[in-house]
Amino acid sequence: MKKLILLLSLCLCWQVYAQSPVEISFPKENMFALGSYYYPEQWDSSQWERDLKKMSEIGIRFTHFAEFAWGTLEPEEGIYDFEWLDRAVALAGKYGLKVIMCTPSPTPPVWLSKKYPDILIRRDNGVNIQHVRRQ
Repeated sequence: MKKLILLLSLCLCWQVYAQSPVEISFPKENMFALGSYYYPEQWDSSQWERDLKKMSEIGIRFTHFAEFAWGTLEPEEGIYDFEWLDRAVALAGKYGLKVIMCTPSPTPPVWLSKKYPDILIRRDNGVNIQHVRRQ
């Protein structure tokens, strides 16, 4: 009986070994993507092209825009400015960078905090943390 089990085991192992290997390949361009955060609204626009070009040259493939830009996108209630963002996205595209557009909801503009102070973080003692902004 032991010989029969051993013989069956060897036959099964041989079947597994005899299978031709499946070749798995992934396109090289999909293997690893390196990205970086970039905040064009924090820099002089004359530097954007230099920065985005350099990012592309060193292998960065995507970037995040606008996480902290609500105050720049909507400087006053109902007044919107997307021109700077359109230019930055176009420059990123020029150098082959993909852009992940982020929502700036964690960084409301000052005008919103003043108009709706209940959006501010409130400490345990009931005092609101005052509005801060990136310098």
